[in-house]
Amino acid sequence: MGLNASPWVAAYRFRVATGWGSRYSNPSPSIAFSSECRAASFAVDNSRLLVAGAGASVYSAPWTESGGYGTGSTILFTARSVSFNGDGSKLLVSATGTLSEYDFSSSGLGSLVASRSFGGVGRYSKYILDGNYAVISFGGDTAMAATYVKAGSSFNQVSQINVSGTDVTSFSMSPIAHSGTRVLAMVDTNNAVLRLYPVNTTTGVFGSAISVTVGSNVGGAVFDSRGRLFVGYTSGNLLRIYTLNSSGAQTLAATASGFSGGAINYLSYDDISDVLFVASASSPHITAYPIGGSGFGTKYPDPSSAVGSSVIAIGLQNGDSWKSDRVN
Repeated sequence: MGLNASPWVAAYRFRVATGWGSRYSNPSPSIAFSSECRAASFAVDNSRLLVAGAGASVYSAPWTESGGYGTGSTILFTARSVSFNGDGSKLLVSATGTLSEYDFSSSGLGSLVASRSFGGVGRYSKYILDGNYAVISFGGDTAMAATYVKAGSSFNQVSQINVSGTDVTSFSMSPIAHSGTRVLAMVDTNNAVLRLYPVNTTTGVFGSAISVTVGSNVGGAVFDSRGRLFVGYTSGNLLRIYTLNSSGAQTLAATASGFSGGAINYLSYDDISDVLFVASASSPHITAYPIGGSGFGTKYPDPSSAVGSSVIAIGLQNGDSWKSDRVN
């Protein structure tokens, strides 16, 4: 998980049946970020952990589930977010003025595959629609977000949303398609609101904005495997589930009990274990809920070892190794 203060990243053991385990030792050498860590991603084979800082650099370290971090280093000095494609062979990187794709393997970063220059700050990016398209947000620009398709050694822009004064810091796409579109949820932290747009599953083109009725003070949002939308708020210790109909209209389905972490910064859902992880500004800073067909289960007990600072981002180890004792 990414933190807003040194050591900038923290990692914990977790088992679905028993909850939080011990905290891993901090990375060595220490991470030289100048500001908060805003993205954390495990390589698909879990051999490496990458974290990106708001100070525009990426730290990469070898990783093992038994021992945690290996000896890490800074690999990119201008990146603001990183994310992997489905098979882990490509790394998508957004930065000031560029969107780039690199080869990636267990040995680390490979060659530059494709890049695209644009005006403004590339704030957050990820692959969508089975990796066929990339979506990127722009911080404080006249454009809010755009989709791109790779074309040789470049990216061609497919579609763009022009909403000024935004700062989208996370995306989540519904797994369910209606009439050839899937809903993309975007958290605009500059305005503390949720923004919803349909995306054509064939062309990657944005449709018109969907009316959002989940309220203000939104800090995090993520879809689960059933197509329900979790929304976390920056006030009121509030965490909710909404269902969406075929037009994207939202209906409140459940509200979590027992949450006490204050302002929610980020939500991450694991579809194999059916667990929701909540990053927040106040203690305990990280919270986990089992999720079922009826909504929130009983909150897992908080970690025994304190995180110590606000959690900004969450990265989950891939695969089943830490989820093998899951109970459904």
